[in-house]
Amino acid sequence: MNTNKIRVALYMARMSVSEKLNKAKRVMNAILTNSNVFTSPGTAVSDLATATTNLENAWNNAEDGGKSLTAIMHDREKIFDAAMIHLAYYVELTANGDPEIIHLAGLDVRPTPNHTGPASFEAKHGDGNGSINLKVKAVKGASYLWEYSVDNATWVDAGGTKQSRTEINGLTPGSRYWFRYALIDKDGQQPWSEPLSIIVV
Repeated sequence: MNTNKIRVALYMARMSVSEKLNKAKRVMNAILTNSNVFTSPGTAVSDLATATTNLENAWNNAEDGGKSLTAIMHDREKIFDAAMIHLAYYVELTANGDPEIIHLAGLDVRPTPNHTGPASFEAKHGDGNGSINLKVKAVKGASYLWEYSVDNATWVDAGGTKQSRTEINGLTPGSRYWFRYALIDKDGQQPWSEPLSIIVV
């Protein structure tokens, strides 16, 4: 496996401060829970913990404050983003090309042409524990069926959508799941996709 092509995807540019704080807390908890894998984080976790606390305090203060408090919040957010990137770099080094270890940390793998599973099918951790967001490339006029499995053999119906994305909740954190979808177009239901696998946090 080419380790240079396995990278963490943080997706922070699209996140609100609240979403960033929740993500950081989930990731830190996942790393501490799996200390047998993440054995030497150094200051990466403690720095992110400090940055998270500082950003959360500044965010709360800025809700009722003026421009100066908002400016402080944005400064804290920049420090937080840097700490999150530092932690992601540590996870990448620990993973050494293994996407499963990145998922174990509660982080997503940046899609690449060599990433396991169909290129147009993505599975990312949701906002809450036990939640997974699935997304496929949209096909005009189509609808989608979704399934998941705990063993890649027996499949559970996760419903159908008109949109090319869905969220599956109520999964068991720390467990590996497989996900697949089937397209329904004017010719009827198409074959099921190759499954994607991810460890739920």
